[in-house]
Amino acid sequence: MIIVWGERLYGKVNQVDNQIHVATRFFHIQFIPLIPLQSFIVINGTESDGQFQGLAIAMSLKSVLAAYLRTLLVIGCIVFIFRAFMMFSGESPTTILGMLNLMVGGFLVLSFWGSYQLMKADEQEAKKLFQELRSVGIY
Repeated sequence: MIIVWGERLYGKVNQVDNQIHVATRFFHIQFIPLIPLQSFIVINGTESDGQFQGLAIAMSLKSVLAAYLRTLLVIGCIVFIFRAFMMFSGESPTTILGMLNLMVGGFLVLSFWGSYQLMKADEQEAKKLFQELRSVGIY
């Protein structure tokens, strides 16, 4: 078994149009974020091969919580959809439970998508992020 570990950005929040966002670098194992290391304002489109252009900022609790929440949503979705298909392959009384598991899995998928929609930057947050970037001559 190959074990993948290292550092990677997770917890994308405060998205401003398609220009910048806040994310946190985590130590991960098998792409599961474990330990938050540093938050950044990231300029969209500059992320490549683990590198990006941006500015280190104070740890963003919102980004850290978003990373953990999205990880739980993905794991939950996999578990419920797997359980649903296992129940469909059984006898008919488990079909209702299979449908319930499938519905919960679908709800978790929608919640994952919704987490990105709900965590966009408002006007005040956007101004603050751009101010921080301008203060060091980045944007």
